[in-house]
Amino acid sequence: MMRIRFACQTPWSSQAEVLSRTTLHPACFPKRLGFFSLRGLRSPSLSLPSAHSETQASLDHFLNMDVASVATSYRKQFAQHWEGVEEPRVPTTLSQTLFVFLSHPTAVLVISALACLGWFRSSFDFTAIDPLVVVSVACWWLLQEWIVHKFLLHSPFDWQGRAIHESHHQKPYFHVTVDSPALVGSMMVLSSFLFMGLSKAHPLGITATWTYWCMGLLYEFSHYVAHTRYMPKWERMRRVKINHMMHHSRNKDYWLSFLAPEVDSIFGTSPDPKTVPKSKFP
Repeated sequence: MMRIRFACQTPWSSQAEVLSRTTLHPACFPKRLGFFSLRGLRSPSLSLPSAHSETQASLDHFLNMDVASVATSYRKQFAQHWEGVEEPRVPTTLSQTLFVFLSHPTAVLVISALACLGWFRSSFDFTAIDPLVVVSVACWWLLQEWIVHKFLLHSPFDWQGRAIHESHHQKPYFHVTVDSPALVGSMMVLSSFLFMGLSKAHPLGITATWTYWCMGLLYEFSHYVAHTRYMPKWERMRRVKINHMMHHSRNKDYWLSFLAPEVDSIFGTSPDPKTVPKSKFP
């Protein structure tokens, strides 16, 4: 049986087994994840083979979980928090997922800005250093994700950013989540001052700014997809989605990276889920 390699220290089967036993936010899974199996097969539906081991049977149960039963279980446990709250309508297919994201004002803003900045950069000559700048800025973004998530968004100190992030954790897992144009635009302006200001508008500074904005767009899209009902067929995106599910459903102090789950492995925030206590709600 072919195993799917998960980009962290913990085997995929262990993460899925724990998720299958974890009470999640309302509608924390698509109605059926039948097109995805551990063997890498895509079939209309899955059934539990009688000869499966306990771990495999647990994983198959996780993959076949009905969204209604998950939501009902969650509402019974936290009825005081979700009384009268209806499940949000979020995309379930790739086409819906792309349409909702690409029509969002934030996505329109970033894509338009990238096109304009890319056109401006093309008026200068490219050098052999440009690829190095792209790689360096991309690596910094991946490190920055983990640092900001751990030390700012889950900070022990009360501040507005933490409050906003906590409200994100309190929502049902499946919801449309894209940062506002105001927030993203302010970060774009700040990064442009940082890169182009320090480089005195040198072409390499423009390359750095363009790369940073690209990474920001990738983050917004990936985080948005992770909270939709659509399960990506691309293995990399599945890894990102499951990693984020673990962060929301198991323990908010772990699985802090996003675009690169490997960063969690480096910093020791990707443990065996069985050894991690479940976070208190929210």
